[in-house]
Amino acid sequence: MQTFVHRFQDLQVYQLAFACSADLYRLTQPSNKEADLPLAHKLLATSRAVRANIAAAWGKRRDLVALIDHLSMAQLAAADMQIWIEGAIGSGHLTAEAGQDLYDRYRCIYLALDQLMENATAAAHRRQGSEGAIWRATA
Repeated sequence: MQTFVHRFQDLQVYQLAFACSADLYRLTQPSNKEADLPLAHKLLATSRAVRANIAAAWGKRRDLVALIDHLSMAQLAAADMQIWIEGAIGSGHLTAEAGQDLYDRYRCIYLALDQLMENATAAAHRRQGSEGAIWRATA
């Protein structure tokens, strides 16, 4: 039986991104040193950008170009997160274990977004192809 997605919060990729944001928030709170705050803010802002662009893509799901644009921006933010996580590990703001776990999950998010874009494009081509075939047959 196929499960229908009724809101962006039902998307598995959004749920994973939300869990990563919650973990980042938890991991960045214990170190409230002034020097740590800019990095913590950047990590949290970038993690929110992933979620916000997934939500925006959902809102634009009927417009393929806008959908792909927002999914691409979410994917870019996920890749950006990997860079910030590497820096946080290297500077000692995140443990190697916690950082690697987050890094791997953002890699999964990146790949899931790639799959969503491929599926959306393929579905649009199928719809366009069938409409085009009907149009050609009646023209």
